[in-house]
Amino acid sequence: MIVWPQEFLAGVRALCDRHDVLMIADEVLTGFGRTGRMFACEHAGVAPDIICLSKALTAGYLPLGVTAATARIYDAFLSDDRSRTFFHGHLVHGESTSVRRRP
Repeated sequence: MIVWPQEFLAGVRALCDRHDVLMIADEVLTGFGRTGRMFACEHAGVAPDIICLSKALTAGYLPLGVTAATARIYDAFLSDDRSRTFFHGHLVHGESTSVRRRP
């Protein structure tokens, strides 16, 4: 795994902001305290627009992943118009039934 210097990550965030590009952080291997902070991005003081999480979510008991996004991303898909629906995601697979609340 390549661990980027904090300054590099802060520079990526600045470039994304300058050019109105989404910053996506893959924290599958680094999230949930594996770098000393809850998320590796916190070391550089940046917050991504989209963050991908997995592994430590279930301590290895279930194959579960999460893609979390800012309110700006969420609002882009929030509509009664079905053509704006985001048709892909983690909850289209069988593992969602294991975390769903049963009646």
